[in-house]
Amino acid sequence: MARSPFIVLEGADATGGTTASKGLVKYLNEHGTEAVWTKEPSDGLIGRYIKKILRGEELMDEAGMLSLFLADRWDHICNFIRPHLEQGEVVVCDRYYVSTWVYQQDSYPPEIIECLHSKILPPDYVFILTCPPEIVAERLRQREVQERYDDTEKQLKYAKLYSDFSRPSFAMRGGGRAPVEAGKIIPTVGVEKVFHISTANVTPPEVVADMLRMMKI
Repeated sequence: MARSPFIVLEGADATGGTTASKGLVKYLNEHGTEAVWTKEPSDGLIGRYIKKILRGEELMDEAGMLSLFLADRWDHICNFIRPHLEQGEVVVCDRYYVSTWVYQQDSYPPEIIECLHSKILPPDYVFILTCPPEIVAERLRQREVQERYDDTEKQLKYAKLYSDFSRPSFAMRGGGRAPVEAGKIIPTVGVEKVFHISTANVTPPEVVADMLRMMKI
């Protein structure tokens, strides 16, 4: 029997991922489909430690963040995501492996990040939310609490990586099959469907409606 869908929302900070993901869960539950919301970093032990680092309450070199995010992801999969899917619930996650692929390229080449994620649970759908840079910059300036990655210049760079993310074509590389686009390895954890949705000048319910339409729900 096929498991329930695993849906991931991604995007640079201030593109509306948290609002849209919670809105999607609310809609599904109100229309007869059991769904749960979750996020990364998770609420597990490692995820809570990562949040302290992001708030500046603990110290960690940037090169060490990849290992922490990956460990939290496995903890999240084993103790929350997979159990809920096996119970027949739709799981909607605010951030997953695409965020790591985007943010950790500051310290690691993309092919290393790709390799480390080759065994994780792939989502069925990935929705990447996009927004014009000037809107993102203004939203970031209005935030009261600043965290580790909230620098506006960096966020604009991350937004470009998100906007470029897509399913790759396959080519031969180093004696084996690897995803290659413009001569560069990009992630292909599974066969998930990837959609890009602009959140500029649209309401959160409209974003939810777009996701439902793309999933044909």
